[in-house]
Amino acid sequence: MTYEVIWEPHGVVVTYKNTLDSRSFMDSYIEVNRDIRYKSVKYQLVNTLYVNQVDINSHDMQLIADLDKSNSIKIPNLRFALVANLKALERLSHLYNREVKATSWKLAIFYSMEEARDWTSRVEKPIASL
Repeated sequence: MTYEVIWEPHGVVVTYKNTLDSRSFMDSYIEVNRDIRYKSVKYQLVNTLYVNQVDINSHDMQLIADLDKSNSIKIPNLRFALVANLKALERLSHLYNREVKATSWKLAIFYSMEEARDWTSRVEKPIASL
């Protein structure tokens, strides 16, 4: 398996390794979305720092974006963080972002897990009431 899914109290982390292809991308997507915990997550971290080759086409990314647009109704205000250091992943994420930006989800790209965790951890802190 070229990916690993780790569930955390407020979110999910999906880490990809080696070659990220359409099959492993879709397999991980289905695994995460079928899990009952996904409906209550506040963030999703996608770590691609260990990926050395990307074999996902724009059609597959469009499919995922369309599915996530409908997911955004069931899971509002999700913070979606992509941790990437390959230009191919950044290009695909821009296509995804273009499709999903009209939803309540917040999306961001980071170059380190520490930055991404800092950004997603803000959702766990309660908002002070006035």
